[in-house]
Amino acid sequence: MKRLSATVCLLVAGCSSDGDVGEGPDGGPSEVPPDGQDVLALTLSPGDTELVARSDEAAEQDYVAEAELADGTLVDVSEGAQFSVEDQAIGEFEASRFVASGAAGGKTTVTARYGGAQAEADLVVRVERTSVDDSAPPEAPDLFDDADEDAERAPAIEYPSHLTMFPPNIGDFEIHWTDGAASDLFEVRLSGEFADLRVYVSGDASSETFAALAPDDWAVAGESERGGDLELTVRGLDTADPTTAGTSDPITALLADEDVEGGVYYWASSGERPEGIYRHDMAAPGEPAEPFYTREEAGDCVACHALSRDGEKMAVTYEGGDGPASILDVATATPTTPEGDDEPAWNFATFDPEGDYLVTVHGGEMVLRDAGDGSIVEDVPTDGYATHPDFSPSGDAVVYVKPSSASQDWIFSGGSVVVQSIDLDDYSFGEVITLVDADQGHNFYYPSFSPDGEWVVFNRSTGNSYDDASAEVYIVPSDGSEQPERLDSPNVESGLTNSWARWAPFSQTLDAGEGEEPHFWLTFSSKRSFGVRLDGGAPQIWMAPFFPERALAGDDPSAPAFRLPFQDIGTHNHIAQWTEKIVVPPIE
Repeated sequence: MKRLSATVCLLVAGCSSDGDVGEGPDGGPSEVPPDGQDVLALTLSPGDTELVARSDEAAEQDYVAEAELADGTLVDVSEGAQFSVEDQAIGEFEASRFVASGAAGGKTTVTARYGGAQAEADLVVRVERTSVDDSAPPEAPDLFDDADEDAERAPAIEYPSHLTMFPPNIGDFEIHWTDGAASDLFEVRLSGEFADLRVYVSGDASSETFAALAPDDWAVAGESERGGDLELTVRGLDTADPTTAGTSDPITALLADEDVEGGVYYWASSGERPEGIYRHDMAAPGEPAEPFYTREEAGDCVACHALSRDGEKMAVTYEGGDGPASILDVATATPTTPEGDDEPAWNFATFDPEGDYLVTVHGGEMVLRDAGDGSIVEDVPTDGYATHPDFSPSGDAVVYVKPSSASQDWIFSGGSVVVQSIDLDDYSFGEVITLVDADQGHNFYYPSFSPDGEWVVFNRSTGNSYDDASAEVYIVPSDGSEQPERLDSPNVESGLTNSWARWAPFSQTLDAGEGEEPHFWLTFSSKRSFGVRLDGGAPQIWMAPFFPERALAGDDPSAPAFRLPFQDIGTHNHIAQWTEKIVVPPIE
């Protein structure tokens, strides 16, 4: 959104204007140039301009386009000119009047075209937005404006972490803080180059509190600061004596250039809502996850699941581990595989990119199945116990785990990450190649290919593969050309049970001023604390970026993780699986 441009007056030769000449109503020149005259140049006024849209008040600017004709006459052609703005998220033209609604700020280019000529000017729109929560007094902004600064009253921000990166369409955004000064009114400020948001909320004068921004407020910040950053601060005061206020140390939140797309399905348990699989469409920011296939729909416990890339099929396992399994038609949530004695069984599954086949694991044996009826097409020659498979995005390889000791498909030790080629034309398989070899005292598991197939993310722990507090997220090139690397920023510290990492389905780029840099998004379940709302121990799904070029350069390839906000905080959430889109029943 930070586009640079200059005011331009283009000379266009040999381009005739349209319309006839005549006197205007005031005796001056007509706004329509004489027939046959060329428009030599077009000027746009005002030139480079800045507007400020405040809260729900739109900012407006009238533009004038003036044409220089071949005979030297200057003619106001605003009524006949075509006006446009490069970034329509900032605002739109109504004839020659630009209107910025305040939905987003940024820097863009205004263009006027007439008679084959055009002129341009830079336009900067800044948005200042104030929201007073129902819990806070209406005069809250004035109380803070009148208060003197007192550093001893400063709150401390607990969430998010400094330099956490967020997608612009995250929807709900939370800031958590602690306060030791018995403040009962707080000003939460998000300030960037083009957006300045202030939200006022009451606290109960306890030591910790938080604010959840309305999705509309976050949308202004996210849209305005794409590819940029926001400074976050919290101020606190005591309404009984509002003469002083304290301001926290600022932290910086980074914004990605692009929205996260696709859908995520995850298993939720231990809450008031039915246990089972829930889902969220990233195109619906601010909406909570919806139940998709829970005990109520399935009639049984359903947890382990995998999605086809197009989102049309889901492989599920019932009755916990080693239970029967099925392939669902996602649009109708109905099984397409046999039931009863012929019902298949697996614990882990992965679809090929086209959704025609899936590889499944049961009792350490891996097979290739038809994704229509679940029938076995071919055994996979793994040369020993195998589990945790994941198809490559090109469909020509499977990455999985070979444990040295296993009691069940999900409980084992000494796991090595291996890759094996597969040819779906003739159902043939290549040799098993070790990508990450189990070393003494470590266990590797839950591998997954990146959307471009160049990387594999996996877990490393010092214990077994099930619910191990020492589990951390690691990354390695899929060709084994580099040593595995710990993602320090998302892992933060040990003992967080950072498990089951999976990739959001699309590659993105970030323009940080030095050219476009590719990155991906990773999700994983973690038992870490969530600011002041969760002390730790209850798994939730967290998200962080991964920058491959930084990994290859030996730099930190990631950033601190954030909690995906659509989850129910009262449930235990695991096994986030991504698909390119959420499939819903057809409209009848």
